[in-house]
Amino acid sequence: MAFMKISVLSLLAYFGSQVTAASSSSSNVCPSEYAPCYYKNVGCGSGQYCFAINCDSARSRPNSCYPAPSCVSFTDDFSNAASLVEASKFDGNPNLGPKWMSEWTPNYASIEDGQLVLGMKATNNKHNGNIVGQGSTVTSVRWMLYGNVTARVKSASVTGGVVSSFIIKNPQGDEIDFEWVGGGPKQVQTDFYYDGITEYEHNGKLSYGNP
Repeated sequence: MAFMKISVLSLLAYFGSQVTAASSSSSNVCPSEYAPCYYKNVGCGSGQYCFAINCDSARSRPNSCYPAPSCVSFTDDFSNAASLVEASKFDGNPNLGPKWMSEWTPNYASIEDGQLVLGMKATNNKHNGNIVGQGSTVTSVRWMLYGNVTARVKSASVTGGVVSSFIIKNPQGDEIDFEWVGGGPKQVQTDFYYDGITEYEHNGKLSYGNP
């Protein structure tokens, strides 16, 4: 199977546990203290269900949603493999070491030789006759209200259908995108949205040298 990689060489930024699940009615808060957090559009559970980005406090048990981890200034040169953790093993406390969560299972994200590597592996599934790949998504464990983010990125988007991206977004649907689209490795595309409304008139394209 094919395996493609995007590498983040360094990043300067301002800015768990097993999961159990239970059903919940649409009108009540989560009934069980062992599954106290309501994950939006999913149901009641613990662990990742309680992360601030997932947890709906209005339908969760009181004080069960984790607070949004506050922003701190940091530089990560990816010399420490412990700064990346699988989301299912993250306990919600950003002060214990991890800076990044790998969200997908199976996990194809890793730290290798001072780089954050995001892999994509071909699957046996097809869409419109094309092979579908299982990629990687890595998210900061901290939230940012405002500040500066700088990254050195080496894209794997040299094949049509493969997209590498660097995105800042919040649960309300506000986001700033940088994308390297397959087949155009010498160009980065940018855009921004708010309130989850997709509008393409804000986009821009920037060409550069060899990827």
